[in-house]
Amino acid sequence: MPGIVFVVQEVESGQFLCPYSGDVGFTHRLKEAGTFDTREDAYETACEHCDEAFDVVAVFNERG
Repeated sequence: MPGIVFVVQEVESGQFLCPYSGDVGFTHRLKEAGTFDTREDAYETACEHCDEAFDVVAVFNERG
């Protein structure tokens, strides 16, 4: 079902959090970014994996 999801982007590098080998990695491509159902989940994950400032961004997901 289409709707709003959240992604995390590091400010300095411009990279997005993404799933990587059962863990969390980084990608330059929005299409490969990991998505979160809630802003809170995105924020908590970013706090654990980002070494610098980050943005949590709402994105409309047409594919659902």
